[in-house]
Amino acid sequence: MNSIESSIIIRILSRWLLLPILCTVALVCTMSGILQGAGNAPEMLTLFYGGMENPLLVRILGIVIVSLWISIGGFLLLFACHMAKTDLPKALIISVLGLGVSLAGTLGGFHHLTAHSDLIHRFQDASDPAQTILTEQVTTLLQLIEAHIQSAEFFSYLGFFMVA
Repeated sequence: MNSIESSIIIRILSRWLLLPILCTVALVCTMSGILQGAGNAPEMLTLFYGGMENPLLVRILGIVIVSLWISIGGFLLLFACHMAKTDLPKALIISVLGLGVSLAGTLGGFHHLTAHSDLIHRFQDASDPAQTILTEQVTTLLQLIEAHIQSAEFFSYLGFFMVA
């Protein structure tokens, strides 16, 4: 790879790295907006009760989560393409980890976008006995979303460890 191709790839990587930074800022802004509406809710359910105050922010948060993990996985994939000519086995491992980051984070974000929003609407229209049942489902759903996001974090840590 000549120096011109290398400088172009480095420029693309540096510009792509702005996407996770912007998504993280958007994530902090939407989370603070949701958590302000939560009041004195139990710790596990703060996202749910805060989302009932402003369901639009829950949908925006789901989109931000999806775009954040796609951008982090995309960075790892771009870096793997950059390394493919010099160290192919390492590039393959980084690309697989980048796909894992994108897949696990996107699943968590889409669950947050669809199922979490749906449970908020069902909870608002439900009677008191149905709300207690839905609260149990909410905790299970939030644990599932957190598991997806934690696995995406794990893959990203491994990917950036391989890059270093």
